[in-house]
Amino acid sequence: DFVNAVLYAGRGDKINAALSASAAIPMIGNFAAGGKVVTKGKKVVKVVKKIKKGSALTKGAGGADEFSELYRKVQNTGNLKDLEELMQLKNVKKIVQEAGIGLDDIKIKIDRSPELIGTGYCGYTSPDGKTITLYPDAFTNTESLVKTLGHERIHIYQINTFGVPQDVDMGRLFENDAWGSEKDWWNYYNMNGGLK
Repeated sequence: DFVNAVLYAGRGDKINAALSASAAIPMIGNFAAGGKVVTKGKKVVKVVKKIKKGSALTKGAGGADEFSELYRKVQNTGNLKDLEELMQLKNVKKIVQEAGIGLDDIKIKIDRSPELIGTGYCGYTSPDGKTITLYPDAFTNTESLVKTLGHERIHIYQINTFGVPQDVDMGRLFENDAWGSEKDWWNYYNMNGGLK
């Protein structure tokens, strides 16, 4: 019922959104009473109340509205809706596992800045070799995400083994090696049943 309420609200159908939201309220109470994440429950109740009133949803962090913030857990929203891979850490970890990319002690961040779409920038490894930041283009499709994660994994190895590149030539070598590994990461992913 709640999913229907959110879908109707996204389409601007306030009447059906309110009806579905009303039916969903006992479920929301059960989630909260069952010890689920209270913060999410409060957000859901807040959104449902606004839908029932016919109020506009407000802008939240990063320019995403409250509806999008809840809905993006299951689908990319707004300017990111055309990206095939879900921009969620849970999805990234699943792909990392399926592709055999060892990132156990590496922090992964996801930058959802819509202005980065179409720039060709897919990822970045921090100079300390402990954090990978993924940009929207990495989520274009499964192949792009697998290759980006593998590419950045190579940079982590390079930084931890040789240190940060000290000049342009060394940086170019690092980049060429990382680019060269992408096909191998993709092949490994496919050999292990990644695309079913």
